[in-house]
Amino acid sequence: MHYRQILLSGLLMFSCACYAQNHKIESILQAIETNNPDLKAKAASSESRRLELKSTNTLSNPEAGMYYMPWGDHAAGDYTEYQVTQEFDFPTLYGIRGDLIKLVADQMDFDYHALRQDILLQAKKACVELVFLNKIQSLETVREAEARQVFEQMQVMYDKGQVGILDYNKAKIAALEQSFRVVDFQAQIKNLESQLTTLNGGAPIELTLTAFDNEIVLPSFDVLWEEKRHADPWLLRLAMEEDISQNQIRLSKSQRLPSITAGYNQQGVAGDVYSGVYAGLSIPLWSGGKQVQLAKANAHFQSIAVESNLQRKRSEVEQSYNTYLFLLDQMQELRSTLANQQSEQLLKTAYEMGELSYLDYYRELQFFQSAANRLLDLEKRLHLVKSELLKHRL
Repeated sequence: MHYRQILLSGLLMFSCACYAQNHKIESILQAIETNNPDLKAKAASSESRRLELKSTNTLSNPEAGMYYMPWGDHAAGDYTEYQVTQEFDFPTLYGIRGDLIKLVADQMDFDYHALRQDILLQAKKACVELVFLNKIQSLETVREAEARQVFEQMQVMYDKGQVGILDYNKAKIAALEQSFRVVDFQAQIKNLESQLTTLNGGAPIELTLTAFDNEIVLPSFDVLWEEKRHADPWLLRLAMEEDISQNQIRLSKSQRLPSITAGYNQQGVAGDVYSGVYAGLSIPLWSGGKQVQLAKANAHFQSIAVESNLQRKRSEVEQSYNTYLFLLDQMQELRSTLANQQSEQLLKTAYEMGELSYLDYYRELQFFQSAANRLLDLEKRLHLVKSELLKHRL
């Protein structure tokens, strides 16, 4: 079966699912796929290697030669001889070698698609991190304004002698720390934007990302694993290793067949000319005696290695899937708990009405802000794991 067709059919199978991704993230990934310099270099390298492989399955160059012998003691005229020959392998060998070259070329296609998915996954994760940072930076900006407002109120109260220096200093430090957090998140956002621009080959790219993909529910593990078996280029390349090793056995057996030389010969002296065909065989009696055994041993090794790698990959995917389920459960539970709560606003109201000291207000505020941040972090981690699990859809 043509493995390139398998890959294309697998990608088409899940093309509809890709539309569920956030449109802006999808457009960023499309731009990076077009502009990424590593992908361009890999495509050029693969094409060069493909042409190189094809050049190994052609006829050898024809040979032409002649003898001209004018010297010596002879009554007749000078002796001349012309010969043109062409050597070629046994005919079936070209077809077998062509099949093997085709498999290796398809393998290079999988290598390209695997690199493409690695780069797009890197970009997708950076987009997820960027969404997280934009969301939390937006929260922290609101918190900065509120912390500054509380400090300004505290300053008025301190000037009136209504609060002590300790509470005043705590409010000032809290406002400063909140301002530092906003600046820190802004710097992280700039770094991620720079990373994505680099992945895009330095070309400008729209990076305003403020929302995660709404689709967080994945199919069952068995369904997901079957998807990967039919669309993941790494797994398809792994399966191809066995086909390549079997073709190498066929090739090593065919190389024990004789090569053939055919040509034209003409020779003569003083008008007496003889001409006719030339034919010869090169029988590999001594060369390649162990090649078949070596190819069979390699095929046996590949069969074991493929099964081992397949089991290891399945275990890795299953572990990631279990992590996804754990994060999903935690996120949904925390989201449900925090839903429709206005804890921070209620705390601020209680503080302004004098029901809470500044220390109690700040301590309780930190608790609820930490819970809100935790929810965003869970959401980010969930989407990062989901991106890994759906890498084959990129």
